[in-house]
Parts: sequence; structure tokens; C-alpha cells
Amino acid sequence: KGAPAVPASSADASGNLSVRTKDRDGRAKKASPYGSDTTSMLSVQIDQGKRTASSSSHTLVSLDDTAAYYTLYCQTFIQLLKAEKALLRTLIPEPLHKITMDSIIKCSLASLIFDAECLASYVKASVAGRHFMPIMAILRCSDLFYSISPQFISIFKGLESDPASKVVCLKHFLQLSLYSNVHSLEEFVTTPPSEKSTDLPPDGTIHEMTSSTIQLLQKMGQCKEFIGRVFLKHEPNKYLDSLSPSYQACCAYYGRVLRGLMASIEQKSKGYEQEPLQAIFKLNNFNYVRKYAGRDTEVCTIVCSGWPAYIDELDSVISKQHSIYQKGFSKLLSLLNDLSHTSSTSGSELSKTARSAIKDRFRSMNAELDELYKVQQRYSVPDFTLRATLINENMSLLCASYEHFLERHANALQQFKTPEKYLKYSLVDFQKVLKSFFDQSA
Repeated sequence: KGAPAVPASSADASGNLSVRTKDRDGRAKKASPYGSDTTSMLSVQIDQGKRTASSSSHTLVSLDDTAAYYTLYCQTFIQLLKAEKALLRTLIPEPLHKITMDSIIKCSLASLIFDAECLASYVKASVAGRHFMPIMAILRCSDLFYSISPQFISIFKGLESDPASKVVCLKHFLQLSLYSNVHSLEEFVTTPPSEKSTDLPPDGTIHEMTSSTIQLLQKMGQCKEFIGRVFLKHEPNKYLDSLSPSYQACCAYYGRVLRGLMASIEQKSKGYEQEPLQAIFKLNNFNYVRKYAGRDTEVCTIVCSGWPAYIDELDSVISKQHSIYQKGFSKLLSLLNDLSHTSSTSGSELSKTARSAIKDRFRSMNAELDELYKVQQRYSVPDFTLRATLINENMSLLCASYEHFLERHANALQQFKTPEKYLKYSLVDFQKVLKSFFDQSA
């Protein structure tokens, strides 16, 4: 009783699926299928999520719940439609079946369409704000609706209001929304950042772009065949020679995103002035990619199908950054390996000039190590394995040279009136300093 007139559903020029009614003057307008005083339960959930979500994680939880609700909504709707159709056969004369079924489904179908539009609008806004994880909500809903739409079409077949065409339109709308959003992710990671990027972490840790992109690719792997079908629908002339075109379309997409991500990491690192910090930033981010999208991962399996050299290229880039990072110790190594004015001969008297030169060398070496410690303490390496590897490499590079430095100048230290003033670090203390590099709270 009192249900609104059956709203029309169509895709407008911008690809938005709209539920439309008419105002008093007969002009079409967008409206809720529930009239002016009520709204869709799903749209209320989404609106509450916009107001109450104080962080991206809260938003993600809200969207996961919303996608689960919409999935349950679709599945339950089909079961109820089947039950209603069976009941019609026992209670209603056959000539009235179609008109009665039209009356039963009109508001629920309008609600289904309206909720999809609300969800797609919110995901689109999130992606525009560079939050890409909500894409999973539209992906899950689109994948489900693609699989169950034949059941809707079968039930609606022959009805006068033609709800089957609205279901087809909704299916295409969800796929278009998904394609647009995943393409936005690709454009984001492949767009070169500005020369002075303001979103760089000051300690060189993992960039949010890296973690969110890899996490999204991991989750999207659950629906890789469906994603491939969506790409084939909008890029029909590609992958025609493949035995599995939908899978190859998905593989190609993963490859483009990861290539773009690696290039973007490289470009963003140029925002740091210090070359060692550039290397730390790249090591953190490339190592994250290597850890969660490397060998024995589903993402790697997908990517390597279209980019066989992916792992080798990634390993090569990481190895190069290790070498660049160690260049930051070149000045300290130069001081430690300077063989001029050595005093290894025990008991030999050093000239005043030689003693003064050795004292200056100790002062310079101590100052350089103090500066390195101060700078390296500000760097963040959150991955324990990478941090341990870098510390071990630093010790292998520097400890032997420092030990030889102390041996060469042992005689000179004995001739100093206050040797403790110059011998600030024993070999054990030197090793402790190297082990304390990087922000330990990261």
C-alpha cells in the first residue's frame, strides 16, 4: 500500500546508473525508491561510514560490511523471488501472475539498484581521494552480481515492466564502475610525482602508496578471472591470441601496475636530498614489494605470466640500492684506511708533526662516526630481516678497517698524554654504535 510508482532505471551519459521518478511538472529527477521520507538501508550505512570513519582502516571495515550486506541482499532477494513465484502458482490465477509479480518486485528491485549506485559513488569518491582499498567492495559486489544475474533474468523473464533489462543494466554499471576504479589505480601509480613531493616519509620508511597497492593486488587475486573479463569487455582487441584471454588480461594489468609502482618509487626517492636516505627509501619499498609480491606469492605468479623477468629485475634493483647505501660510509672508510703517518712499530718515537696528524685523524674519525650515528638514527627500516642485513653489511664493511686502524696507531696512543681523549671508541664500542643504527622503535 502506498508504494511509489515504479522508478525507471538507466545508465546516463556519464555511466551513472540512476533511479528516476518525476516531479509534479513531469520532469525527471533522481530519487530514492522509498520516497522522500525514507532511504535505502545500505545508503544509510554508507553515509554513517562517511561521518564516523576517523581513519582509512575504519572506512575499510565499514565498506567490507557494506559489501557483505549487499551480497546477502542479492542472494536473499533471489531466494525470496523463487518462493514468491512458487506461491503465485498456488494462490493467484495464471493471467494475473505477471502483473502481481511486477507489483511485488518493483520496490525491492529499485532498492537494489539504488544501493549499487550509492556504493559506486562512495568508492569513486574514495579513489579520487587516493584511497584504493574500497575498490574491493565494488569488486566483490560486481563479481557476485555477474554470477547471479542469470538467475534474476530467468525469474523476471516475460514481465511487462521488463525488470530483466534493469538487471542487465545494473550488471554493466557495476562492471564499468570497477573498470574505472582499477584503471584509476593504474593511472595513479604510473603518473610521475611532482619534483617536490610533500608526501614523503621523513625517515625513508615504506610509502603508503606501496603498501596499499600491494595489499589491494593481493586481495584482487581472489577475483582475477573476473577482473580479466572486465578488462576484455572494455579492451576487446587485446589478448586475442591467448589461450586464456581473461587471465592474461589480468596478468597484464598486474604487470602494468607493478612497473608503474617501481618507477614511482624510484621517482619519489629523488625528493630526498641525501643519497643514503634515497637508498633507504627504495630499499624499504622495494623490499616490501619483494616480501609480499615476490616468489611463492599469488601476485608473483600472476605478474610473471606476462613479465617473466619481474623477480630478476626486482632483485637487481634491490642489490643496487645496497651498494648505493654503503657509499655513505666512504668518508669514514677513507679516514680508517689512510696509511700515512702509521705508528705500528712498537717503541718507535713519533715526531711532533706525526703525532699531531694522527690526533687530527682520530678527531675526524670520531666526528664522522658521531655524525653518521646521529643521521642513521633518524632512518627507519621497519622490516627486521632487512634491518639486520644492513647492520651486518655495515659491520663487515667497517669493523675490520677500524680494527686495523687501532692496530696501526696503538704505538701513537701510548705516546699521547691523554689517549682517552682521542680513543673515544674501542672495537666493541664501535660495533655497538653500528648495531644501534636506524630507529629501533620502527
